[in-house]
Amino acid sequence: MSALTIAKWLEYLEDSFLIERAQRYDIRGKHYIGTLPKYFFVDPGIRNSILQFRQIDKGHLMENIVYTELRRRGGQVDVGQIEYRPRKQDGSQPRQQLEVDFVVNEGSQRTYYQSAYTLYDEEQVAREKRPMLQIHDSFRKVLLTSDIYIPWNDDDGVLHLGLFNFLLE
Repeated sequence: MSALTIAKWLEYLEDSFLIERAQRYDIRGKHYIGTLPKYFFVDPGIRNSILQFRQIDKGHLMENIVYTELRRRGGQVDVGQIEYRPRKQDGSQPRQQLEVDFVVNEGSQRTYYQSAYTLYDEEQVAREKRPMLQIHDSFRKVLLTSDIYIPWNDDDGVLHLGLFNFLLE
Protein backbone atom coordinates (compact mmCIF):
# COMPACT_ATOMS: atom_id res chain seq x y z
CA MET A 1 0.00 0.00 0.00
CA SER A 2 1.26 3.46 -0.81
CA ALA A 3 1.56 6.32 1.67
CA LEU A 4 -1.17 8.17 -0.22
CA THR A 5 -3.59 5.23 0.18
CA ILE A 6 -2.89 5.01 3.89
CA ALA A 7 -3.37 8.77 4.29
CA LYS A 8 -6.72 8.54 2.48
CA TRP A 9 -7.88 5.65 4.70
CA LEU A 10 -6.90 7.59 7.82
CA GLU A 11 -8.82 10.59 6.49
CA TYR A 12 -11.89 8.38 5.89
CA LEU A 13 -11.67 6.96 9.42
CA GLU A 14 -11.43 10.49 10.84
CA ASP A 15 -14.39 11.68 8.76
CA SER A 16 -16.45 8.76 10.08
CA PHE A 17 -15.54 9.67 13.69
CA LEU A 18 -13.81 6.34 14.37
CA ILE A 19 -10.39 7.85 15.09
CA GLU A 20 -9.04 11.25 16.10
CA ARG A 21 -5.69 12.77 15.26
CA ALA A 22 -3.34 14.41 17.78
CA GLN A 23 -0.70 16.64 16.21
CA ARG A 24 2.91 16.60 17.42
CA TYR A 25 3.97 19.82 19.13
CA ASP A 26 7.55 20.96 19.75
CA ILE A 27 7.40 22.25 23.32
CA ARG A 28 10.64 24.27 23.25
CA GLY A 29 10.20 25.62 19.74
CA LYS A 30 6.49 26.29 20.33
CA HIS A 31 5.37 25.05 16.92
CA TYR A 32 3.77 22.02 15.34
CA ILE A 33 6.07 19.38 13.88
CA GLY A 34 5.47 17.98 10.43
CA THR A 35 6.14 14.38 11.52
CA LEU A 36 3.44 11.75 11.71
CA PRO A 37 0.57 12.56 14.06
CA LYS A 38 -0.67 10.08 16.65
CA TYR A 39 -4.12 8.53 16.23
CA PHE A 40 -6.57 7.45 18.91
CA PHE A 41 -9.71 5.39 18.56
CA VAL A 42 -12.88 7.13 19.70
CA ASP A 43 -14.13 3.72 20.88
CA PRO A 44 -11.30 1.29 21.75
CA GLY A 45 -13.85 -1.55 21.66
CA ILE A 46 -14.02 -1.19 17.88
CA ARG A 47 -10.22 -1.43 17.68
CA ASN A 48 -10.19 -4.52 19.87
CA SER A 49 -12.96 -6.12 17.80
CA ILE A 50 -11.10 -5.48 14.53
CA LEU A 51 -7.95 -7.04 16.02
CA GLN A 52 -10.06 -9.89 17.48
CA PHE A 53 -8.87 -8.99 20.99
CA ARG A 54 -5.29 -10.12 20.22
CA GLN A 55 -3.36 -6.96 21.07
CA ILE A 56 -4.79 -5.66 24.31
CA ASP A 57 -2.17 -3.50 26.00
CA LYS A 58 -3.46 -1.94 29.21
CA GLY A 59 -1.04 0.98 28.96
CA HIS A 60 -2.20 1.78 25.43
CA LEU A 61 -5.85 1.51 26.44
CA MET A 62 -5.24 3.82 29.40
CA GLU A 63 -3.57 6.38 27.13
CA ASN A 64 -6.59 6.19 24.80
CA ILE A 65 -8.96 6.73 27.75
CA VAL A 66 -6.97 9.74 28.97
CA TYR A 67 -6.94 11.25 25.47
CA THR A 68 -10.69 10.79 25.09
CA GLU A 69 -11.35 12.36 28.50
CA LEU A 70 -9.09 15.34 27.80
CA ARG A 71 -10.88 15.94 24.48
CA ARG A 72 -14.24 15.69 26.24
CA ARG A 73 -13.16 18.38 28.71
CA GLY A 74 -12.35 20.78 25.88
CA GLY A 75 -9.14 22.51 24.93
CA GLN A 76 -6.59 21.58 22.31
CA VAL A 77 -4.94 18.18 22.95
CA ASP A 78 -1.58 17.55 21.28
CA VAL A 79 1.30 15.12 21.70
CA GLY A 80 4.38 16.95 22.95
CA GLN A 81 7.98 16.43 21.91
CA ILE A 82 11.05 17.87 23.54
CA GLU A 83 14.72 17.50 22.74
CA TYR A 84 16.93 15.94 25.40
CA ARG A 85 20.74 15.89 25.32
CA PRO A 86 22.13 13.71 28.10
CA ARG A 87 25.88 14.02 28.71
CA LYS A 88 27.68 10.70 28.37
CA GLN A 89 30.93 9.72 30.06
CA ASP A 90 32.92 10.37 26.88
CA GLY A 91 31.63 13.98 26.87
CA SER A 92 29.29 13.56 23.91
CA GLN A 93 25.72 14.77 24.04
CA PRO A 94 23.61 12.74 21.62
CA ARG A 95 20.23 14.22 20.74
CA GLN A 96 17.12 12.32 21.81
CA GLN A 97 13.47 13.17 21.25
CA LEU A 98 11.30 12.61 24.32
CA GLU A 99 7.52 12.43 24.14
CA VAL A 100 5.09 14.05 26.52
CA ASP A 101 1.89 12.04 26.12
CA PHE A 102 -0.40 15.07 26.08
CA VAL A 103 -0.10 18.85 25.99
CA VAL A 104 -3.46 20.46 26.71
CA ASN A 105 -4.00 24.14 25.92
CA GLU A 106 -7.08 25.91 27.23
CA GLY A 107 -6.83 29.62 26.57
CA SER A 108 -3.68 30.86 28.30
CA GLN A 109 -3.40 27.75 30.48
CA ARG A 110 -1.37 24.67 29.58
CA THR A 111 -1.08 21.27 31.29
CA TYR A 112 1.32 18.44 30.50
CA TYR A 113 0.16 14.85 31.06
CA GLN A 114 2.21 11.69 31.13
CA SER A 115 0.37 8.38 31.51
CA ALA A 116 1.80 5.08 32.71
CA TYR A 117 -0.33 2.08 33.56
CA THR A 118 1.71 1.32 36.65
CA LEU A 119 5.01 2.44 38.16
CA TYR A 120 6.96 -0.45 39.62
CA ASP A 121 10.14 1.24 40.83
CA GLU A 122 12.03 4.54 41.01
CA GLU A 123 13.74 3.89 37.67
CA GLN A 124 10.40 3.69 35.91
CA VAL A 125 9.16 6.82 37.71
CA ALA A 126 12.30 8.67 36.58
CA ARG A 127 11.82 7.48 32.98
CA GLU A 128 8.20 8.67 32.90
CA LYS A 129 9.06 12.04 34.49
CA ARG A 130 12.15 12.71 32.31
CA PRO A 131 10.25 14.45 29.46
CA MET A 132 8.37 16.73 31.85
CA LEU A 133 11.52 17.65 33.77
CA GLN A 134 13.04 18.95 30.52
CA ILE A 135 10.23 21.51 30.26
CA HIS A 136 11.31 24.72 31.94
CA ASP A 137 8.06 26.59 32.37
CA SER A 138 5.65 26.92 35.26
CA PHE A 139 2.67 25.12 33.77
CA ARG A 140 1.11 22.16 35.57
CA LYS A 141 2.69 18.73 35.05
CA VAL A 142 0.67 15.58 35.85
CA LEU A 143 1.77 11.94 35.99
CA LEU A 144 -1.25 9.62 35.70
CA THR A 145 -1.20 5.95 36.73
CA SER A 146 -3.85 3.31 37.24
CA ASP A 147 -2.69 2.92 40.85
CA ILE A 148 -5.10 4.14 43.50
CA TYR A 149 -3.63 6.60 45.98
CA ILE A 150 -4.08 10.07 47.36
CA PRO A 151 -2.87 12.69 44.85
CA TRP A 152 0.45 14.26 45.81
CA ASN A 153 3.09 16.63 44.42
CA ASP A 154 6.68 15.43 44.41
CA ASP A 155 9.80 17.56 44.95
CA ASP A 156 10.00 18.29 41.21
CA GLY A 157 6.51 19.82 41.19
CA VAL A 158 4.90 16.91 39.34
CA LEU A 159 1.40 15.97 40.48
CA HIS A 160 0.98 12.19 40.85
CA LEU A 161 -2.64 11.34 40.21
CA GLY A 162 -4.50 8.07 39.95
CA LEU A 163 -6.59 7.44 36.84
CA PHE A 164 -9.84 7.11 38.81
CA ASN A 165 -9.26 10.42 40.61
CA PHE A 166 -8.52 12.05 37.24
CA LEU A 167 -11.68 10.68 35.64
CA LEU A 168 -13.80 11.78 38.61
CA GLU A 169 -12.45 15.37 38.68
